[in-house]
Amino acid sequence: MMWSSSSTSISTVNALKCYVCGSATTNQECNKSEQDCQAPLDTCMTTVGTLGGFTAISKTCSNSKLCTSAAAIASVDNNGNGVQVIIK
Repeated sequence: MMWSSSSTSISTVNALKCYVCGSATTNQECNKSEQDCQAPLDTCMTTVGTLGGFTAISKTCSNSKLCTSAAAIASVDNNGNGVQVIIK
């Protein structure tokens, strides 16, 4: 009698989790809700817009190419007005 044995390996992959919000005025307000990001979204993107002392923060799942492109064109002037893109 012959015995056969096979081994199956199952690996667990955890989805990327990002904070999500739209037009929050503080980072604390923005960090209240998390979302599992689905492929091909592989990066968390934070966009901070400032104009005349008013700040709007948006966070979302994104992909690295979009984040890199957005960060390349984002700018803030000497008065602190403009848009910053933060990639994590």
